[in-house]
Amino acid sequence: MEEIPTPEPPKKKVDEDWKKRAADEKAKLAPAAKAAAPAAAKPAEAPAAPGGAPQAAPPEEPPPQPGRRGGGPFEMLVTMLVQQASMMLGLVSDPMTGERYQDLGQAKMLIDILATLKIKTKGNLTAQEDRFLNAALGELQMEFVALADAMTQQAKPGGKKKP
Repeated sequence: MEEIPTPEPPKKKVDEDWKKRAADEKAKLAPAAKAAAPAAAKPAEAPAAPGGAPQAAPPEEPPPQPGRRGGGPFEMLVTMLVQQASMMLGLVSDPMTGERYQDLGQAKMLIDILATLKIKTKGNLTAQEDRFLNAALGELQMEFVALADAMTQQAKPGGKKKP
């Protein structure tokens, strides 16, 4: 039986001088980085926490990029949860069916998720993110309480009935 010759593996092109090029590029950028460093102000250290450990100040908010709305992934997450909770409270209609309905159990769960998010992210949000989360959570909690109170009044004998 004849042996079948095995093909030679393709030769890899190895770029041996990549380290030299990276070092050259770093050397070119170093003067610009040094010039920009004094211009960047150091953030002020926040007062110490009750335990004596310094508390980190919220990170500075970067300017919004042209053509892009403010907010990032965190605000998108909060918005998604707020929209779902609003739908469960009957404040907005379901985008799929166009109908409004109320599910207080689901609404409470979503509000609790936002409250947990607030606790778990304390000290790690920008000022804008913190304000956004607090405002959204506060509004949903007030709507939930108002709706729960209205439903309790309707359930009582002689309570107001929906027209």
